[in-house]
Amino acid sequence: MDGATIKAIRLYFGMSQADFAEKLGLSKSCIAHVETGRRAVSSNLRMRIAARLQLPDDFLTIAEQAKKIATI
Repeated sequence: MDGATIKAIRLYFGMSQADFAEKLGLSKSCIAHVETGRRAVSSNLRMRIAARLQLPDDFLTIAEQAKKIATI
């Protein structure tokens, strides 16, 4: 998973970086760094997104696969 996928998830939920960061209990700069690729997407971040947005376990995997398919 990369920053573009995180951004796509954030936009899917209609959140600004600040709103998304607050929902996840992180700083806005952390989200900005992840989205621009200056910070890696950790497994902890994946788990936070799934838990705080109450997503099914496979949602993040499906989002990543959809992004890959869209580039074909």
